[in-house]
Amino acid sequence: MKTIVIKDLYVRYPSDFAKVESQNYSQKNVTSLKQKSNNHVLNDINLTITPGEFLIISGFSGVGKTTLLSCMNGIAKHFYRAEIKGNVLINEKEINNLRIGDISQFVGTILQDTEAQIFNLQVEDEVAFGCENLGLDPDVIREKILKYCEILKIKPEAQINKLSIGQKQRVITASVLAMEQDILLLDEPLANLDFKTANRILKYLKELSLNHGKTIIIVEHRLDLVIPYLTRLIWLENGFIVDDLNQEGAIQKYFNLFNHKPKELVHESNEPLFQINNCNLGYKKKIILRDLNLKIYNSEKIVILGENGTGKTTFLRFLAGLIKQKSGKIWRTPDLRRNTFKKVGYVYQNPNYQLFMDSVYKEIGFQSKDETITKEYLELFNISHLKDQHPFTLSEGQKRLITIAAIASMKPRVLLLDEPTVGQDYEGLNILINTLEKIQQKDGTCIIVVTHDIRCASALGNRVLWFEDEKIYKEGDISLVEAYFKKNY
Repeated sequence: MKTIVIKDLYVRYPSDFAKVESQNYSQKNVTSLKQKSNNHVLNDINLTITPGEFLIISGFSGVGKTTLLSCMNGIAKHFYRAEIKGNVLINEKEINNLRIGDISQFVGTILQDTEAQIFNLQVEDEVAFGCENLGLDPDVIREKILKYCEILKIKPEAQINKLSIGQKQRVITASVLAMEQDILLLDEPLANLDFKTANRILKYLKELSLNHGKTIIIVEHRLDLVIPYLTRLIWLENGFIVDDLNQEGAIQKYFNLFNHKPKELVHESNEPLFQINNCNLGYKKKIILRDLNLKIYNSEKIVILGENGTGKTTFLRFLAGLIKQKSGKIWRTPDLRRNTFKKVGYVYQNPNYQLFMDSVYKEIGFQSKDETITKEYLELFNISHLKDQHPFTLSEGQKRLITIAAIASMKPRVLLLDEPTVGQDYEGLNILINTLEKIQQKDGTCIIVVTHDIRCASALGNRVLWFEDEKIYKEGDISLVEAYFKKNY
């Protein structure tokens, strides 16, 4: 088993990507930005991690969490060409002197960007991919495919491009677990998973650490999920380790960080924006959701809950006009029918799909009507200090805030948010919740949010749709949030 020792570590990047916390290691423009930076992403890091530890690395967005992981697997040095002072040793071997291929023999990594880590079309091929690179016997590989597909509840024969983002997250998790390295580095691995699946994976990882001596290191904002399993919490601020806590200390840290109570619904209207009658939704011959009957009103705040693959994203795509129903009817107000793509704002799960300008200011300004609105939304989302930065130099949580701000600056009548809290630290979470409330109160915007996040689900809506078994399993007020997470804990 391998011990990690980090001594006097300082890290900075030789470009404007000095504060990169992006998970997408395949971005082509990483090396195209030439301006030197004097900012260290990590400062004076000293850390020893022993076999069997279940270590959580947390902190606010942009403080160096992903960079710290990328130093442990060699990516910071070999891909980003980071300037590294100090030492990162695994079993007394300096990791920066090893090739990536050699490091992968004993270090497994799950990236934050799910789709950046997928190479194959079929689940079983993806799970086999890493094992084949390790030179394992085909019969052994087949056994591993069956074992880890069962653990992650995915079908080996499934086509990956037909899976939800949460199901894809299970696939890459299975592919890394199948390699069975001594050290597992996981960057926000729970972000797109439903509560039940997240806990299933955490329990399995805990069993690996307890009974097999595996070292588990996870970057995670959702402390509520991981606290029952961790042995140690490392808290970063401005690139420094400011807290090194046991489980009891982590619990106290969590309660000090975040406490938000839901607000009451203020706006009401008798006119529905959408009226959905007997609609079936799906792709090709597959039905995802059946017999939808629903009215959605102006100024509503709706939270959509459900496990991975239950049709939550499909439903948002339907409301956004990106797919049509297979049967049944949908009625929209006249302005939504005429200007669907201006009046219905849709923020995807992956912010990289919606960022294309070369500065945050231009990103917001592209959607807003004038400069006054651009500045207003930069301030609303507390991102004015980032206005001159390239969006791809920012952390995942910051990028997500920017995509939400950009779409919200259109001032749509309906704002659809697919997992908006992924990658958000507690500060970002509070900003997001409070800002969405201000937008809803001021403009009467109908806000519909898909989330797996127990930290804030109750604060994001007043009405709940619970998807299960290809239908709206339950519909009701915010009390359904507690019932959902209690069932799926």
